[in-house]
Amino acid sequence: MIRIVKIDSVAINPLYLAIDAEQQELLLPIHKIRNSILITSIIMLLLSVAISLYYTRRLVKPIKALSQSAKIISAGDLTHEPQVISSKDEIGDLSSAFGVTGRDKRNPQ
Repeated sequence: MIRIVKIDSVAINPLYLAIDAEQQELLLPIHKIRNSILITSIIMLLLSVAISLYYTRRLVKPIKALSQSAKIISAGDLTHEPQVISSKDEIGDLSSAFGVTGRDKRNPQ
């Protein structure tokens, strides 16, 4: 298929260019770039979801353990020793304070 394309770069004598190519052949590089961007976007989305899930579980796991210990102690089992969390953040502080409170309740002075 031959298409005549007019190029208006010269005002006095316009140039004409004959292209002998199929539309699919001309658009192939654009489709490759689009597919590459799409695949990269999907991979980045999956990677970000995986990282988010990892850090969410890492944060929630000690909170669930403390919650479970609180339920056991509130049910009246003062012999239960809560799980010690050795992180140096607010959750670690909460865990150590919870352990001290449990010991104080078991051994009142």
